[in-house]
Parts: sequence; C-alpha cells; structure tokens
Amino acid sequence: MSVQLDDAYSRIGDYGRGQVLIFFIICSIGQLPASWHIFAIVFLGATPNHWCKPASVDTEWAHVTDQIGYDIAKCGESEEGNSSISCENGWFYSDDLYGSTIVSQWDLVCDQAGFAEISQTVLMVGVMVGSYLAGYLADRFGRKPILFISLFVQGIVGTIQAFSSSFTMFIIVRFFIGVLDQGYELPVYTMVSELFTPRWRPYSFICMMNFWAGGILSLPIIAYFIRDWRYLQLAISIPFLFLPIFYWVVPESPRWLLSNGRYEEATAIVKKIAHFNGKGNVEINFVPEDTSGKTEAKESVFQYERNVVMEEDINGVDQRQSSSTTEKHDHKVIVTSSLRCDSDGVNEVTNTAVICDSEKDAVDTKQVRQKDGQSKATPNSYLELFNGCKMSLVSLVLSMLW
Repeated sequence: MSVQLDDAYSRIGDYGRGQVLIFFIICSIGQLPASWHIFAIVFLGATPNHWCKPASVDTEWAHVTDQIGYDIAKCGESEEGNSSISCENGWFYSDDLYGSTIVSQWDLVCDQAGFAEISQTVLMVGVMVGSYLAGYLADRFGRKPILFISLFVQGIVGTIQAFSSSFTMFIIVRFFIGVLDQGYELPVYTMVSELFTPRWRPYSFICMMNFWAGGILSLPIIAYFIRDWRYLQLAISIPFLFLPIFYWVVPESPRWLLSNGRYEEATAIVKKIAHFNGKGNVEINFVPEDTSGKTEAKESVFQYERNVVMEEDINGVDQRQSSSTTEKHDHKVIVTSSLRCDSDGVNEVTNTAVICDSEKDAVDTKQVRQKDGQSKATPNSYLELFNGCKMSLVSLVLSMLW
C-alpha cells in the first residue's frame, strides 16, 4: 500500500504546499512545546542561595553578611563545643535570581539536596514507559487521536502539578508528564515520516528538530518573566488545553488509513493535499492490495503440508468450477489455499491455483515466485535502511550540538 501512496505523492507533489502546511502545524503543536516540560526542571528545581535561619532573627540578616564579612552557614549552625547541628529553624532563601522554586518550597537542600534531580529521573522513566504505550496505541487507534488526547491530558496533568501540595505529589505527577510526553511526540515523528516520500523524509526530520530546538530556546525567555515555579508551570501547561482546536485541521495519516483498509478517507485526504499543491485535477483512487500470495503461503504451511493430491482420471469428466468459468482438467492438481473444497469436490476458486503435471513442478514454481519477490523487495529494504541511518545520524549530530 505504501507503494501506491508514494506513487500518488509523486503525482501530486511529494513536497508541496499541502504537506508543508500539515508539517508546520503538527510540529508547532507537538514539537515546539514538547521540550518545555522536559527541560522545565532547570528552572522549577533551581537551588537559590540559602543560609541557616538563626533563632529570633529576621530575614534582613542575610543581606548584611556581605557588609560585615561574616558568612552564615548553609547546612548547619554552631553550638557550644564548636560542634554543629542541622538548621533547626529552617533556611533563608535569596530571591535575587529566583522568586520561588520547588527547592525553596520544600527545603530540598543540604541532606535533601538532589531530590529535584531525582524528579527528572522519574520523568524519564515515564518517558520510557510512554514510548511503549504511545507506539502501540498510535498503531491501534490512529496517530491523530492519540496526539490530541495526549496534548489535552498533558495540559490537565501539568496544571495539577502546579498545585502540588507536597514533593511526593510533585514527583508522582512528574512521572505521568513523562508518559504523556511520548503520547504526542511519537505520533508527530510517525506522521512526519508518513507524510513524505523517502526522498524528503531526512530533510523533514531536520526541519522538525528545529521546532524542538525552538521550544528549548523559548523556555528561558518564559522563565525570565515568570520566576515563581507554580506560575511557570501553569504558563507551560495551560496552552496545551487549547491545542486540540487543531484537531479539525490536522488530517489523519493517509498511510495509516490505507494500512487499516480505510481507502475512502485516505483518498479524500490525499485529494485535499493535491488541491493545496495545485494538482486538484489529478485523479486519485486507492484500491486494496492483492494479498492472495500471502494467504496462499500462510495457509499452505498449516493446511496443505500433507501434500494432498487430487488424482484425476484422464478419461474422466471431473470439473472444477471457478467464479467465472468451468474448465475440464486432465492433469494432476496440487490443492493450495486458492481452492475451497468440500465433500463433493472443489466448489470455488478464490485465487490462482497451481496446476501442473507433478507436485515437484508446483513446489519449484512456488520457490521461483518467492525468489522473485525477494529480489524485488531488496532495493526497497536497502533504501529504507539507508534513510534510517541518515535520520539516526542527523539526530545524533543535533543532540551533540545542543
């Protein structure tokens, strides 16, 4: 079916305005904001300057330390005998650079330092789990519904995280953010690859990574103006709630529709793309693939391994009737998956039967057909492998640069 779709793209333009418009929309909603939640911990979990809070001293004490040359301890305070104890009265946190972070919110310093980084590890575990779930669900229910459901739910979950009442709640919600991240990233990767022919896929992936990089570049700008972690979390989550409005603009992947037998929907989408490309007069009509060869090969293993041979009397009048003609045979017939039999004999021919003088001739014929099929598929296999290597190399180079 992919061959038919690629042929259609070559007729209507394999990198036309229609594909570029769809590409721009899905990358804008599925790639640009995707990096926000991944890298937000840099600002959400930043550690501000902090000091032990002495008993009965107000917050102005921390601002005098530079003037008197005395540095207040950050993780302990002295008691008699020159020993030190933990900061029993809590900590002062400087707001010169960060207004509020999860570190200052839940005192993730000193003996609890590193907990913010652990939350990022939990998020990546969620990403790993989500990569398995999103791939299966996108193949089962379609790329488009999984993409937009994940975007909307991510907005809800991200908003819930902004109202976390404890660090435990924060880290649990962080896990689900990682799971949902793959719910919209993986469908975008797949939709982009299925939107273009193999010739243009590497270039489309390069452009797609620019949207990801744009999200990374925009996050510090947002964090510069919003320095409270709760408001920052809301700022990067609420936009996700409005992204599903593009559901009625972004089409489903035609390749996925064809693979699931939804030919009319795929035809309508490709015709719309052709219209945007200025090729609206091109006739597009997808037809189902002939899978008779696959059926024959599959069923012959289980049903005809016994090499059932129907012997015919040369002088007999036994007839085999197909859907269109009635023929007389005076040869030996090897019953394959193309023949449907009952107690009265063969009553239907669904595919092309192998009729020859001996069973060995039929087996030789099948082997020749299989070799021909493999030789025809080999160039396409090498092409897909080459494109996969190029895309992997591009991703590696971009990762090293960033």
